[in-house]
Amino acid sequence: MGTALAQSIPFNDCKEATLVVIGDGSFFICLRELASLKSSQRLLILVINNKGYLAIRHTQAQFLERRFVGTFYDQSSQLPSIKPVVESFGFKYLPIVSIADLERIDLNDIDRVTIAEAFCNPEQPPMRHTPIVKIGSGS
Repeated sequence: MGTALAQSIPFNDCKEATLVVIGDGSFFICLRELASLKSSQRLLILVINNKGYLAIRHTQAQFLERRFVGTFYDQSSQLPSIKPVVESFGFKYLPIVSIADLERIDLNDIDRVTIAEAFCNPEQPPMRHTPIVKIGSGS
């Protein structure tokens, strides 16, 4: 958890855009890495916003009889809003509220660090496989 931003640092000088996918809980775990990414040229960071710590909530539901501690979005574990954090670093912010929003992103148009926040269902059940969603061609 919380390593995707740090692992993207070696891709700072890539000629092609790099896509990084990270959860909202992990995003806030490694905020300090955003400063290291300021020199990146073509980086799209997709933050999955499920109101924080969905994987941990699934574990607590399965093994702790749904006794949620520090992970449920209506408790005191609320995460800050991502948009002001992104803008404070001078990065471009894109909200993603539908598949159509995601399909409109063209990786060829990413010319600086761009952070897209995908708003997801905080009650999403665990998935046994990862669905393939095409990031758009920009058309």
